[in-house]
Amino acid sequence: MQVDTNYSEADIGRIQKGQEATFTVDAYRSARFRESVRDPERPQTVQNVVTYDVVIQVDNKELRLKPA
Repeated sequence: MQVDTNYSEADIGRIQKGQEATFTVDAYRSARFRESVRDPERPQTVQNVVTYDVVIQVDNKELRLKPA
């Protein structure tokens, strides 16, 4: 499973492949999921604003997370 996130052009310099990423979901408000960045460089421009799509690889062995 993967989580797609967006980072601003100003913040993308701090993101690296293999870096630990932590995220939460509404279904498990007290749980923090720790995974790793798989692909940090997919630039997109929308209305002259550059953002980068950062893919986080998620190990979902317990099937707690459901795809949208």
